[in-house]
Amino acid sequence: MTRDASIYRVEDPATGEMVTLKELASRHRIPYPTVQRRNREGKAGEDLVKKPDPRYQVGGRRSKTGGIRQPAPSRQQVAQEVLSTPDGRLASTLFRNYGRSA
Repeated sequence: MTRDASIYRVEDPATGEMVTLKELASRHRIPYPTVQRRNREGKAGEDLVKKPDPRYQVGGRRSKTGGIRQPAPSRQQVAQEVLSTPDGRLASTLFRNYGRSA
Protein backbone atom coordinates (compact mmCIF):
# COMPACT_ATOMS: atom_id res chain seq x y z
CA MET A 1 0.00 0.00 0.00
CA THR A 2 1.43 3.36 -0.99
CA ARG A 3 0.88 6.38 1.15
CA ASP A 4 -0.14 9.65 -0.36
CA ALA A 5 1.82 12.63 0.96
CA SER A 6 -1.25 14.81 0.54
CA ILE A 7 -2.96 13.21 3.56
CA TYR A 8 -0.33 14.61 5.95
CA ARG A 9 -1.46 18.16 6.54
CA VAL A 10 0.21 20.47 9.00
CA GLU A 11 -0.13 24.13 9.87
CA ASP A 12 2.27 26.51 8.17
CA PRO A 13 3.74 28.58 11.03
CA ALA A 14 4.20 31.61 8.77
CA THR A 15 0.62 31.84 7.47
CA GLY A 16 -1.46 29.60 9.73
CA GLU A 17 -3.01 27.64 6.83
CA MET A 18 -3.14 23.86 6.65
CA VAL A 19 -0.81 22.55 3.93
CA THR A 20 0.80 19.26 2.95
CA LEU A 21 4.33 18.46 4.04
CA LYS A 22 5.55 18.81 0.44
CA GLU A 23 3.97 22.25 0.13
CA LEU A 24 5.44 23.29 3.48
CA ALA A 25 8.90 22.14 2.39
CA SER A 26 8.74 24.02 -0.90
CA ARG A 27 7.41 27.21 0.73
CA HIS A 28 10.26 27.34 3.21
CA ARG A 29 12.91 25.94 0.82
CA ILE A 30 13.78 22.98 3.01
CA PRO A 31 14.31 19.45 1.63
CA TYR A 32 11.11 17.41 1.82
CA PRO A 33 12.80 14.44 3.56
CA THR A 34 13.93 16.80 6.34
CA VAL A 35 10.38 18.08 6.92
CA GLN A 36 9.03 14.53 6.70
CA ARG A 37 11.54 13.23 9.28
CA ARG A 38 10.84 16.11 11.65
CA ASN A 39 7.09 15.45 11.38
CA ARG A 40 7.68 11.76 12.15
CA GLU A 41 9.69 12.80 15.22
CA GLY A 42 6.67 14.71 16.48
CA LYS A 43 7.91 18.21 15.82
CA ALA A 44 5.40 20.88 14.83
CA GLY A 45 5.16 24.55 13.97
CA GLU A 46 8.41 26.47 13.77
CA ASP A 47 10.45 23.34 14.55
CA LEU A 48 9.30 21.78 11.26
CA VAL A 49 10.68 24.59 9.12
CA LYS A 50 13.74 25.64 11.12
CA LYS A 51 16.74 25.93 8.80
CA PRO A 52 19.36 23.20 9.28
CA ASP A 53 22.56 24.13 11.07
CA PRO A 54 25.06 25.09 8.33
CA ARG A 55 27.89 23.28 10.14
CA TYR A 56 26.22 19.99 9.28
CA GLN A 57 25.71 20.72 5.59
CA VAL A 58 29.17 19.77 4.34
CA GLY A 59 29.50 16.23 3.05
CA GLY A 60 26.53 14.73 4.83
CA ARG A 61 26.59 11.87 7.27
CA ARG A 62 28.82 9.64 5.13
CA SER A 63 31.71 12.10 4.92
CA LYS A 64 34.96 11.55 6.78
CA THR A 65 34.41 14.63 8.95
CA GLY A 66 30.95 13.50 10.01
CA GLY A 67 29.38 16.41 8.19
CA ILE A 68 30.84 19.06 10.47
CA ARG A 69 32.87 21.73 8.75
CA GLN A 70 35.91 22.68 10.77
CA PRO A 71 37.62 25.94 9.85
CA ALA A 72 41.24 25.53 8.79
CA PRO A 73 43.50 26.42 11.71
CA SER A 74 45.80 29.40 11.26
CA ARG A 75 49.55 29.01 11.49
CA GLN A 76 49.50 30.77 14.85
CA GLN A 77 46.92 28.28 16.22
CA VAL A 78 49.02 25.34 15.02
CA ALA A 79 52.15 26.81 16.59
CA GLN A 80 50.33 27.39 19.88
CA GLU A 81 49.10 23.80 19.92
CA VAL A 82 52.61 22.47 19.28
CA LEU A 83 54.20 24.73 21.88
CA SER A 84 51.63 23.73 24.47
CA THR A 85 52.89 20.13 24.45
CA PRO A 86 55.92 19.08 26.53
CA ASP A 87 57.92 18.20 23.39
CA GLY A 88 57.05 21.55 21.83
CA ARG A 89 58.22 23.48 24.89
CA LEU A 90 61.48 21.53 24.93
CA ALA A 91 62.08 22.12 21.22
CA SER A 92 61.40 25.84 21.51
CA THR A 93 63.88 26.07 24.42
CA LEU A 94 66.60 24.07 22.64
CA PHE A 95 66.33 25.89 19.33
CA ARG A 96 65.61 29.40 20.57
CA ASN A 97 69.18 30.52 19.87
CA TYR A 98 69.77 28.25 16.89
CA GLY A 99 71.87 29.97 14.23
CA ARG A 100 73.05 32.76 16.47
CA SER A 101 76.75 33.10 17.13
CA ALA A 102 77.95 33.33 20.66
